[in-house]
Amino acid sequence: MKKTIRLMALLMIAMITAICMVSCGVEDKVKGDWTTKTVNGKTPAELAAASGVPEYTIAVNYTITADEMKATNMLADGTESSSSMKVKMKSNGFECMNGDEVVMSVIYNESDETLSFSVNGANGKEDYVLKKGKTDLNALKDAAQGGEQQPAEGGEQQPAEGGEQQPAEGGEEQPAEGGEEAAE
Repeated sequence: MKKTIRLMALLMIAMITAICMVSCGVEDKVKGDWTTKTVNGKTPAELAAASGVPEYTIAVNYTITADEMKATNMLADGTESSSSMKVKMKSNGFECMNGDEVVMSVIYNESDETLSFSVNGANGKEDYVLKKGKTDLNALKDAAQGGEQQPAEGGEQQPAEGGEQQPAEGGEEQPAEGGEEAAE
């Protein structure tokens, strides 16, 4: 009888340890930046084309921490919008919570390193698959608005292809690398 009780106690400790190891491993794998891979099997670009809306309004970036999932998207007018939910890590992913209520379960698929979840949308059930990384929503917006050239960070003009210098604000030439004037 004592042997059986000891054996059962050891098995329970082993199971708890295994669950903790799996859960901790998944938490490290799901934390970070994620972006929309597909919605109902279509990429954001395919879904946008089929719906007649800009892709930047469909693509969503997610940042997942040990206790929160933040979703950031861009509205049709080009402004960013974000919302967040508390999360509870599980051995196969995590659950998004509203207080004590589970809003949705997010599953980590180790074989293709994706996250997946389903929500009830305006057109019924929508199945989302996320991939690691971030989508540059501003680049998508710029492309949708005719690909206007934006100044680089800091507002400087970038050299044109072939290394030629572009006139800076005010029309003067910028020095080439090394401080010399660009050859014409």
